[in-house]
Amino acid sequence: MQDDLKKSNEQESEENFIEKPIDQDQENPEPEIDEATKRELIRNFFHYDEVLFPSLWEFDILVTYISVALGIFIVFYFNPSFPTYLIAAVALAVGFYFALRWIEPYYKKKREYSKRPTPELMQYWLVDDIKNIIKPAAKDLLSIPSSVPDENYIIIPYPIFWEQGSIPEDALLKGDVGGSFIYSAYRIQILVVAESFISLYTCDYNWVENSILNAQTQEFFFEDISSINTATESLEYKIFDERDKEDAPTVGNVPVIIIHNKGNEEMKVIVDIPALNVTPKIRQNTIRIMQVLRILLRNRRAGEIFD
Repeated sequence: MQDDLKKSNEQESEENFIEKPIDQDQENPEPEIDEATKRELIRNFFHYDEVLFPSLWEFDILVTYISVALGIFIVFYFNPSFPTYLIAAVALAVGFYFALRWIEPYYKKKREYSKRPTPELMQYWLVDDIKNIIKPAAKDLLSIPSSVPDENYIIIPYPIFWEQGSIPEDALLKGDVGGSFIYSAYRIQILVVAESFISLYTCDYNWVENSILNAQTQEFFFEDISSINTATESLEYKIFDERDKEDAPTVGNVPVIIIHNKGNEEMKVIVDIPALNVTPKIRQNTIRIMQVLRILLRNRRAGEIFD
């Protein structure tokens, strides 16, 4: 009976982790590139928007109209002569120069935009960086034993898009990917369920600069945990790109998971920031995280040991 229950728990745990977007294996949508190129492409994604064709009424193109019209007028309405053709040629050359000045920025921006990574590739890189840069840093700082399997790490990121002392304002960026957004800065939270304790690692991550900031840790022993609850809390941070409006919107209500211990301390994890509308690949689900967390804690308390 106990073996059947253990097997059922293991199957349930495995099924939940298969659904986890941050922990599941992912296929790289592009060939591998070096780190410096990757960072440059990530910057391009946030700094270059889709390019619109320039206005036909800008100063440079108006000068072109006038110059070409003047050149044609001189050719057709003055007697053919060397000075006539010379003046007409100069007028047309001026028109050509201003036409190049008008169109060149468009093609330059278009070339730069063509190097912009796809949303799929950006999401792949973000998940890859969290798993291969942030997760090892958390493991090292928390001194997690190597016997703790990967599936016992619950990774919960959410974007930072409000004034944050650790991240420069020019690094707070977002890119529209069809109704949802990819951001340049994140708070990364990693819950680790080990053999006798649960640990929480948090840090701010300046993704564009690949910089880990404000790393903090917290740890509860299982025997001290008194409850695990879900709740809704309100964050009064002003959304960064709308902060100057008279009625600037705030982040508002967010779902949280709170783990209490017997000393009335709490370990708090923000699951999602609905107002920031992050892409589905990164968005987390409170119910699923609670299921996974409870399964892991139940299994540890039932006396399972790591291989």
